[in-house]
Amino acid sequence: MKVALLLPSLNQGGVETSVLDLASYLQSQKNVTPIVISEGGKRLSFLKKEKIKHIKFPAKTKNPIKMFFNVFRLTKILKKEKIDILHAHSRAPAWVGWFASKKTGVPFLTTFHGIYGHKSKLKKIYNSAMLKGEKVIAVSKFTAEHIKKNYPISKKKIITIPRWIDLEKFSKTKTNRKIIKSIMEKYNLQKHIPIITMVGRVRRLKGQDYFIKSLVKIRTDFRAVIIGDGDGGDYEKNLHKLVKENKLEKKVIFVGDSNDIPEFLRISKMLVSATSTKPETFGLTILEAMAMGVLVVATAHGGSLELVNKKRGGLVNPCDENDLANGIKKLLKLPEKKYKIMQKECIGFAKNFSRDKMCKKVLATYLSLREKSN
Repeated sequence: MKVALLLPSLNQGGVETSVLDLASYLQSQKNVTPIVISEGGKRLSFLKKEKIKHIKFPAKTKNPIKMFFNVFRLTKILKKEKIDILHAHSRAPAWVGWFASKKTGVPFLTTFHGIYGHKSKLKKIYNSAMLKGEKVIAVSKFTAEHIKKNYPISKKKIITIPRWIDLEKFSKTKTNRKIIKSIMEKYNLQKHIPIITMVGRVRRLKGQDYFIKSLVKIRTDFRAVIIGDGDGGDYEKNLHKLVKENKLEKKVIFVGDSNDIPEFLRISKMLVSATSTKPETFGLTILEAMAMGVLVVATAHGGSLELVNKKRGGLVNPCDENDLANGIKKLLKLPEKKYKIMQKECIGFAKNFSRDKMCKKVLATYLSLREKSN
């Protein structure tokens, strides 16, 4: 069975991570061949390493004329590669994929990764591409309920398969000591000073501004590590300005993009997920942190509600730096014995979201659709 995974590009992000993990899992299964179709990007090297075929395709474009011609390009690819299942992971590629599947008869499904803006009719029409699949995978219960509430779709079409993590990669025992040592030296981090980490693209949605504002209210010593690529725009510039204005230059570190997330988490006291105006559908970095035994402070909306509680960290109000500061302070003040109990709880909980366990459910969905089409 040949499975085509269609997405815009292969740069850093939760969608890209999920697709690469899925491709890797499918590659390990008998009689299953994954093919990734995208514009490529920084993480193309992963596919080469895993010996997974990649077809360069202008899947990122939202230009209607280019999308029209993309349908014919994709149709040609599906026929040439003899694809059995087409799985789209974003809206523009989903439109192209749906029309191509109609022309070829290849079973088509989608994964609803995000809570897309849906206030205008035009937006809803554009978003509806994600509902065109014979099956629609929702990455959390929150996402499934969002789809049911905002779009006309049969409940039978929706399958909830939570996002997953690679427990081999995100394991306290599998981190690289040399990389950890290098990180500690490069950023002048000390074992006795707690490290508060935030992981995610530098975008307003992720709430780095609220995170920095909350740090102003913490009087005990700490180091805050912000990991994620930025676009160099006004928001990112204002974050640096905010740090400078509050004299936090020695305490807040901007790392940028990094491939060493497990090593950063290994030395962290806690992870902060401060998504602001728009909730996360799931919260992949939350689970990655928990798998490493790192407690989490997260904003109380979206998928975070399914992952974080008092046993594994704490929930705080969105867009509220005061409540976020209080949440951070609570974890910083935890007695060592209590902290270790919560660490074990985090690790145990994360095991429920192993890559193989969740990807097995995706594969079962593929097999069901293929059997139905024959």
